[in-house]
Amino acid sequence: AKYGPNARAAVPALIALLKNNPTDLSFFPALMAIAAIGPAAGDAVDPLVALLKNKDVNVRKAAAGTTWVTSPMAKA
Repeated sequence: AKYGPNARAAVPALIALLKNNPTDLSFFPALMAIAAIGPAAGDAVDPLVALLKNKDVNVRKAAAGTTWVTSPMAKA
């Protein structure tokens, strides 16, 4: 993870951006930032899992990748 635990304070704001419409310009950068924080962004896992049900395949793929690098298993 590029930013790691030092950027954990940004996670709540990034989660809020995920709740926006996936066509919002901030949506995909928020996913990328969460992925860069890595497992320290574990609070984002539940909102990311919810995105796996989105009708847009690109949103689902991006959420799946971000979930993978933020899940507790990513620490292994």
